[in-house]
Amino acid sequence: MTRETFSLDWIHAAIPENAAATSTLHRHLSGPSLDPVELPAVDLGADPGRPLRTGELLGEGGMGMVHAARDEVLGRTVAVKRPRRSAGAARAIVAEARTLAGLDHPNVVPVHALGRDAEGVPVLVMKRITGQRWSDLARDGEPIERSLAILLQVCDALRFAHARGVLHRDLKPDNVMVGEFGEVYLMDWGCACLLEGATTTELVGTPAMMAPEMLRAGAALGPATDVFLLGATLHEVLLGAPRHTGANVREVVARALLAAPPVWPSGVPAELAGVIDRACAREPADRFPSVDAFAAALRAFLEHRHAVGLATRAGERLVELERAVAAGGAEAELRFAEARFGYRSALDAWADCVEARDGLARAYAVFLPWKVASGDLAGAGPLVEELREPEREHWRGRLREAQRRRTEADAALREADLGASAVARRNAVFALLTAFAGFALVVHLLVPRLGGFTPRTNFVLAFVALLVTSLAVFPFRARAFANRAARQAMGGLFVFLLSSVGNRFVAFLDGSPIAVALRADLLIGVCVYASLAVNWTRGAVLGCLTMFAGAVAVTLWPEQATSTYPMALLASLGVSLWLGWREARGGGG
Repeated sequence: MTRETFSLDWIHAAIPENAAATSTLHRHLSGPSLDPVELPAVDLGADPGRPLRTGELLGEGGMGMVHAARDEVLGRTVAVKRPRRSAGAARAIVAEARTLAGLDHPNVVPVHALGRDAEGVPVLVMKRITGQRWSDLARDGEPIERSLAILLQVCDALRFAHARGVLHRDLKPDNVMVGEFGEVYLMDWGCACLLEGATTTELVGTPAMMAPEMLRAGAALGPATDVFLLGATLHEVLLGAPRHTGANVREVVARALLAAPPVWPSGVPAELAGVIDRACAREPADRFPSVDAFAAALRAFLEHRHAVGLATRAGERLVELERAVAAGGAEAELRFAEARFGYRSALDAWADCVEARDGLARAYAVFLPWKVASGDLAGAGPLVEELREPEREHWRGRLREAQRRRTEADAALREADLGASAVARRNAVFALLTAFAGFALVVHLLVPRLGGFTPRTNFVLAFVALLVTSLAVFPFRARAFANRAARQAMGGLFVFLLSSVGNRFVAFLDGSPIAVALRADLLIGVCVYASLAVNWTRGAVLGCLTMFAGAVAVTLWPEQATSTYPMALLASLGVSLWLGWREARGGGG
């Protein structure tokens, strides 16, 4: 015969067919007791003038009844518990009173007095608790956090009782009172026994809640027994039904012996269901070793639940971040900061929160590409250092590549930026314009005295103009030729002058008329300014038009060529000076 079969035979003999699975069963209790006749008399009754005047019935159970009473001496309302008419019930009341007296704890109802009434029946006077049974609150529906807060206070009462060597043995929602100010009391210690050497000698407790060892004759009881009852209590609060159910009490106790874990509905968090199932394991060795350990697991769940809640709210910010990035990033910085803060807070609360860890990785995966694409490499760098390997090294490589491309792009921009040397170039052109004006005046005064303009003189003047230009630009050479674009702009001038020297040398060798050579010079200038208009600024078109107008004038009035040419040249330099001045005002250096 198996151990369970033996237990069932014993249980079937001990439990009446009509017994309720949710009612407390007990015959006689172990623990400290007194003969009721040894108790002091208590003047209790419903008559006015009694020191302890009884009032309404507050509740009743299998062993006794509880009435409200007025303590006329101290002017307060108390609760009075009296047993039903049986010697066993009387001894149970006395044992409960002695047990409660040794448990001075905020979550245990204080005992005011123990005595006997005029009929010799034991009377237990306690603090009256105004509030609701936890079972009634649970039926109205409670958040998980609130239920666990209540249960943790029950755990505190049990920890204290175990430390004082007392086992409760009848934990259930009906035996927990929640006061009107939120205070929690573990009630009904009538099944309590001494912890040391406790074994199953009688069927004591509530069948629908019992731990398997409470149904095995001779089985050892201990803190793990109350841990099972704590888990079963939380099970009933969450699901609204006892841990063990059946068509009758015998079927209930048969299932209690098996202690098979239930199928949890989706509304109960998996982590919490696991805590309850471990607390309600069939073998005591498989349960939490103490009430402390069970309470620690509940607190860890609350921390984890808080972390998951933070991660869930951060996930909402992550969705908004994804939308912001897809829409162009107007709110991306703010949404990323909110999401990162939420996920980090969740990980601070629970370092192993998968939702927070995965969500944070996703936030970086969404934000960092946008950050790099927007060009904020300095802002992306510190974020990359927050990543874990290998993501951190991967992003370091991406940032290095982005920085390299930016450096190359910046260098190209600097090379193409005429504004980088606008002031120096403007000053150089101004010096050149001044020098050319002076040079033109000198030519106008001296050439007629030297025999007038000849192809040779024309060639020499071109060479002198190149020399004058070089001397005028020399002081500004470092800035005026600072980058490729500046060199192209200033180089156009020297291309024009060198081409002019070559053109006039050819004209000297061929003996071409002065007007033809000067017109060719001006057309060369047209080409140079046209090139600058394409590669530099559209404003150079004005210089192109000036040169072209000069070429047309020389063609129409060749006899005025020596006067028209310097005016066209000075006018084009004036255009260049104006362009330089405009660039300098625009912020060039």
